[in-house]
Amino acid sequence: MYNAVEQHTKFNRKSIDDRQVDGLIGIARGILADGVVSDLEISYLHEYLVQAARTTQSPIVQRIFDVVDSVVEDGVIDEQERKEVTGILNGLIGEGSEVGELLKSSTLPLDNPFPKLKLIESTEFCFTGKFCYGSRRECMKIVEEMGMRTTQTLRKRTTDYLVVGHYATDSWIHESYGRKIENAVDWKEYEDHPIKVISEYHWADSLGLLSGKLVKVDKEPEWDGKGSVFVITGTLSVPREVIADEIARLGGKVSRAVRKETDYLVVGEKPRSAKLEKANEFGVRCMSETELQKYMKEFKKLKS
Repeated sequence: MYNAVEQHTKFNRKSIDDRQVDGLIGIARGILADGVVSDLEISYLHEYLVQAARTTQSPIVQRIFDVVDSVVEDGVIDEQERKEVTGILNGLIGEGSEVGELLKSSTLPLDNPFPKLKLIESTEFCFTGKFCYGSRRECMKIVEEMGMRTTQTLRKRTTDYLVVGHYATDSWIHESYGRKIENAVDWKEYEDHPIKVISEYHWADSLGLLSGKLVKVDKEPEWDGKGSVFVITGTLSVPREVIADEIARLGGKVSRAVRKETDYLVVGEKPRSAKLEKANEFGVRCMSETELQKYMKEFKKLKS
């Protein structure tokens, strides 16, 4: 079970991590100032990192410590190792993006003002970047255990929030995770997609992770099908015509092909891969027959 108190303590270490990284950047600038990285400077850097690694969980500090620790391990620093240390310090202070720097919210297209998050069972989160809370998989697990949805790829029409991790490079647009951010911005500006781009801190605060008291996720509001477009694929427990009639009675419509206008793809046994691919392409929400029952008030009457 998810431990909110443990994660609260972990997130509150952020200020310690920030100070350690700031100190490390200062040391790196001093070492690189004359263009020469000496054995004595590497030794001093190692001593600093040994102490810093004991008090921080910053992936930046840990990464540089691992490199420098391996360099000094045998007591002899060769030129290749010296170049490795020089390169990683240059990356830290901005002469590259090997390690990265603390996320600067001013450089990212985060929603401003911060949106109030809609936390219901169908809310879908996508994660990108590096996180204080651990891996993306660990962040997704938090959301899933609270009863909401996650996706590894940004999806039109279904993804509500793109959460950007606390750690990233200043040149985010050139990084691998920058593509998700670009897509989210494009969808909002040119396709009227309501996706919100939020920081890890805002995500954690909204879910109650900072206080250690998780918020309650609301049940899905009752749905009557009005105006929704459905497509069915695969074999269901009742004839498709019966499902289609019930959807129509509730004000919805059943179509044969998956298009941009499709709202839901109902997936039965042995579904057609082409429809699933189209649903993924257009960001159409997929649901099982069982899930469909939750949205249809009188669906159980079909089996009586």
